[in-house]
Amino acid sequence: FAIGPEYDESAYARAVAERHDMCLHEVDITAADFAEHIRQVIYHLDYPVAVVGLGRQGQSILAALAGMGYAVVGGCDIDVSRLAPLRTAHPNLFLTESLDALVARAPGVVVVATLADVRADVIEQLARGGVRRILSEKPIATTVADARRVMTIARAHGVRVVMHTPRSHVPEYRQVGELGHAR
Repeated sequence: FAIGPEYDESAYARAVAERHDMCLHEVDITAADFAEHIRQVIYHLDYPVAVVGLGRQGQSILAALAGMGYAVVGGCDIDVSRLAPLRTAHPNLFLTESLDALVARAPGVVVVATLADVRADVIEQLARGGVRRILSEKPIATTVADARRVMTIARAHGVRVVMHTPRSHVPEYRQVGELGHAR
């Protein structure tokens, strides 16, 4: 695990998956594995990418994807004050406060970097809008009911929803882990 075994939540993920009859696929990757293969994965998928949630993390993801040459088709945030500076930084990028307008751009992959309490709703709207590949920050849902809803929607619409932890590969976050537990 990227920041140490004391932060490994895989046992909890297995317990939740077993308890709720969910399919869980565990893949152990290092930061080096991620850096080495992410470009190839997206290149071979050749899907246009969009980001929903343009706070600090979403902006970081958007800039990284655009800077690495991925086909980023747009971004979405309900806070319109975030859009103007991004339009200056990325003048050719479609930026909107409307999730429906973003979905109409036909992104093949959408990265969900919203606040946790709205992720399940965003994932549902994306799935119903035709997005078939969704990469979401953890947690995907904040309640068991929302997790079940996401799972049901994903199955019904043939959507692959994948959870990621982007901060686990950031050196500053790994350094916090090295400090030990707070008292």
